[in-house]
Amino acid sequence: MFLFFPLTFLCFGTGAFSKSLFTPCKLTDLPCIENSLNTAIPQIFGGIPELGIESCDPYFNKNIQINVPNLKVQLFNNTIMGYKTGKLSNLRFNSDLTNLSVDINYPEGELKATGQYDMKGRIGTLPIEGNGDYEYIAGQFLLNLECEIEKVKRNDGKTQMILKNYKFVAKPLTKIIYNFKNLFNGREDLAEAVRKFARENWKAIAELVQDPIWDASFTEMFKNINKYLKNVTLEEVFINN
Repeated sequence: MFLFFPLTFLCFGTGAFSKSLFTPCKLTDLPCIENSLNTAIPQIFGGIPELGIESCDPYFNKNIQINVPNLKVQLFNNTIMGYKTGKLSNLRFNSDLTNLSVDINYPEGELKATGQYDMKGRIGTLPIEGNGDYEYIAGQFLLNLECEIEKVKRNDGKTQMILKNYKFVAKPLTKIIYNFKNLFNGREDLAEAVRKFARENWKAIAELVQDPIWDASFTEMFKNINKYLKNVTLEEVFINN
């Protein structure tokens, strides 16, 4: 459900900060690149104020709207935690470095979110409505991310990278805990039936509602990543030989 930011792997390797966070690798040495990124991620996600890069963990999103068949949800003042715990694997580039694909594995219980919600509609056969505080605790998650890379020649002859279009598949692997307070304006008899359904159908619910949440996170993350990439050159990231 919550990401993030696996997308930043390309920005871990250049500029004034690269020497302490990232060891340049050959483009063909994918284990080297993965190891360097997994070391750098927790530090990068702390933010780089000097470059206008905000913290990604925790990450704040003011408003996320979810409109799926029979259900409308708004999530407000969302604080999302756990991005820095994701581990990259199965990293792939195409030959001209214009597309990439990577898997990100999130461990049990590390992705979390809190905020407020407003919800009305149906989940399965059950009616549901309410507004108030919510808490979300994910189990294990596997995210596959693919995105395009635009390469732009700078005036100094070096190459800048810009992350463009993306697509993703998010797979919840173990139980997710949903805690929505004040369902049905406090009617516990009605709320308990919804909670029971959520406990028994956590995966189906995640697959129904998660994509708008991931997408909202990606949109904001791309803005910050490309701020960083303005300071990045391809020549600094990868060793030619």
